[in-house]
Amino acid sequence: MTTLTRRYRFSASHRLHSQQLSEAENARLYGKCNNPFGHGHDYILEVTVAGPVDEVTGRIVPLHALDALVKHKVLDA
Repeated sequence: MTTLTRRYRFSASHRLHSQQLSEAENARLYGKCNNPFGHGHDYILEVTVAGPVDEVTGRIVPLHALDALVKHKVLDA
């Protein structure tokens, strides 16, 4: 059995804000995470698959298929 690990990098943002609090209270409680334009983070996702090597392609999975799956299930979700 062979394993393959692919690394994907992506960014995501959020804003922590409560409608029950004033702008000042939100700013004090949540700090930079209360920015009206959002606050972002960068992530690295490592996906590892395992299986037998295909005799024709020499791979355990077509890379375009793995990339498409990660894009659909994680990056675009």
